Amino acid sequence: MPHGQLLLLYLFQVLNLLCTSKYLHIVILIVFKRLIYYIK
Repeated sequence: MPHGQLLLLYLFQVLNLLCTSKYLHIVILIVFKRLIYYIK
């Protein structure tokens, strides 16, 4: 599975979480940390 597809799949899951989560800022924080980790 290409890295780009995996990232898109992950982002899609995150969007689903955002729609149902009451802790949006925490989820966003985790997402940014993960993205920074993947980019490095």
